[in-house]
Amino acid sequence: MDAYILNSGEELEIPENNFKKNGYVFTGWNTEMDGSGTGYAPGDKVASLDTETDQVTLYAQWEKDNSTTNVKFDFPLNLFFTF
Repeated sequence: MDAYILNSGEELEIPENNFKKNGYVFTGWNTEMDGSGTGYAPGDKVASLDTETDQVTLYAQWEKDNSTTNVKFDFPLNLFFTF
């Protein structure tokens, strides 16, 4: 994704996620890789993300997708698969 540059007093809308991770659902952005920092959702508006270096990296946060898909095949063996 592109870097964003803000001048003092400007506001930024946190962008949507353009990344995909198989088997996971995107849950938002965070200032810490492990999710222990400040969280942001796409669409949140921020005017300042003050840091010592005046730079901030937002990390995509993911949760395992626990949805299930059932597929039934009618073979002579009557197999039933659950994923």
